[in-house]
Amino acid sequence: MKYKDIDRIFQTKQTPFLVIDKDVIRHKCIEFKETIGQARLFYALKANPHKRIVKLLLELGVGFEISSQEELSFLLSQGVSPQRLISSNPVKTEGFIKAACAGGVEFLAFDSHAEIAKLVQFAPGSKVYVRLSVSNEGSQWPLSRKFGVDAEEAVGLLIEAEKRGLDPCGVTFHVGSQCTEEATWIRALEKSKEVWDLAESHGLRLRMLNIGGGFPINYTSRAPSIVRIIKLVKGVIECLRCCTTAKPEIIFGKYGGRKLRDGFTAFEWNCLERAMEKFFRSQKPCPEQSKHSASKSASACLLNSAKVRTPITKEDAPQETTV
Repeated sequence: MKYKDIDRIFQTKQTPFLVIDKDVIRHKCIEFKETIGQARLFYALKANPHKRIVKLLLELGVGFEISSQEELSFLLSQGVSPQRLISSNPVKTEGFIKAACAGGVEFLAFDSHAEIAKLVQFAPGSKVYVRLSVSNEGSQWPLSRKFGVDAEEAVGLLIEAEKRGLDPCGVTFHVGSQCTEEATWIRALEKSKEVWDLAESHGLRLRMLNIGGGFPINYTSRAPSIVRIIKLVKGVIECLRCCTTAKPEIIFGKYGGRKLRDGFTAFEWNCLERAMEKFFRSQKPCPEQSKHSASKSASACLLNSAKVRTPITKEDAPQETTV
């Protein structure tokens, strides 16, 4: 997509609006898949549930990570097979668990005795994986206090899940959103190995390691590249595999939030209209200062890539134009 294309759309759309370049999505998705090798990739639908994005990712062989009944219903209506869906949200509503079970979704996360009870009642026999609490050092938006349990508690939950008729299949973690500290990934993998070994000592043979999201992108400063992080992760996994008899399947189950958005969206607010119009016409950085917090972060992004990446609420939802 060229700046002139965005400028053309700018002339016909009222602000705010969102421009999406599917070619960039395709490129970034293929780049990610080639980097992770045999691991499976799941797109977090909450990042952007646009139908055309779903269709494109479906064609590229990507699975989807969901957290609500509405997301499940939407994907099933788009022809997505339930075998390509997982839910890494460890706190789900009873209605969602019922719908997921009825719809054929097999893999569900948990991190508490209460969640096990719901899964036993509404999704008996399902494949479940425990959410591990790991360090979120270097993360801009830590999640470690929100979800997850320590290693010993994780193993206890896995044992309980098996006793109650569920199929404990693995471990998942999340290093926090926009994590730029490479060592954090290593510590998370080492902690996962600890759970793996403890579970095996209790007769549990885990089969899956779900590496959640957190991959960073460049904002006002450079972040480690996704290729660098994935190579680091794969290297650590291979070292850990040499120290255990287990050979877990690796999946990346929270991909999409920032990394897939990086470089393919341009989001415009009314308060940025003049600044962005000037920018796209001159292709020069626009002023960074603004009284509005969203405008300030958006302008900072414009200085680097001319793509504004700003969280929006349902009420702020812009018109969407897919190019």
